[in-house]
Amino acid sequence: MENIFFIIAGFISAVFGIKRPKFGLVIGVILVCIFYYLTQAFEIRSLLTSLAIGIPVCALGSFLTSWLFSGFRGGDHNTGPSYSGGFGGGRGGAPPSGIIRSDEEIESHKKK
Repeated sequence: MENIFFIIAGFISAVFGIKRPKFGLVIGVILVCIFYYLTQAFEIRSLLTSLAIGIPVCALGSFLTSWLFSGFRGGDHNTGPSYSGGFGGGRGGAPPSGIIRSDEEIESHKKK
């Protein structure tokens, strides 16, 4: 099978894998099978070789793009204000605890 088919399947699995990496992997493997069916004479050995190359390429494409682009959409991160726990709420020598606000939030909450 031509190398360009693996590149195309990897790219398409990367596009679908941005939001759902497992779905991108499945789409990529299906594309590898379709490309194999359209371009090669059926032999079990060459099919297994194509799948042995296509599955890691599609998995790498889909999971890598999901990992790379997760920061742009706020993926598994807390994007709002965070809560810093502590003991005593700042009494004694303990550091203050509570919601940590950004400078913009502090400015917007000041009394006028």
